[in-house]
Amino acid sequence: MVYLIGVNHDVQWDREYDQTREFMAYLKSQIYELEVPLIAEEWSDDASRLWKVSSSTVQDLARELGIEYRACDPERDERARQGIEKRDLRARESYWYEKIQDKFGEKMIFVCGSEHLNSATSPDQLSGFALLLAEHGVDVLILPERFDKPRE
Repeated sequence: MVYLIGVNHDVQWDREYDQTREFMAYLKSQIYELEVPLIAEEWSDDASRLWKVSSSTVQDLARELGIEYRACDPERDERARQGIEKRDLRARESYWYEKIQDKFGEKMIFVCGSEHLNSATSPDQLSGFALLLAEHGVDVLILPERFDKPRE
């Protein structure tokens, strides 16, 4: 089972942002409640350099809890090699799929930008990354809590 959480990317790096603290508390509770041994996210070393952080908040939590962590977004050089444009969401989501497919027999939480989950026309309809996973026979659930409020 893949549990998806949609976020504003700020919560993945800005440790001073109020929404980050809420997100981290929720994420920790979901890891315990759902008993997930792996957390993956839309993140890369390029993102760490861009935001001038040594690690994401999600990676820090995985380390604290002693669970497996995977950063799944392609680096710039990998995007260039594979011809993946930054705005090509479907190509990037396919790359994420490849990064986690060896773990589909296990539970995991995947954190990604809410734009990868928001294109459905109704709450019962899957879209974006959730649809890609479902199309490949992966059990997927979008967790109801969202952390995608824009900064004020």
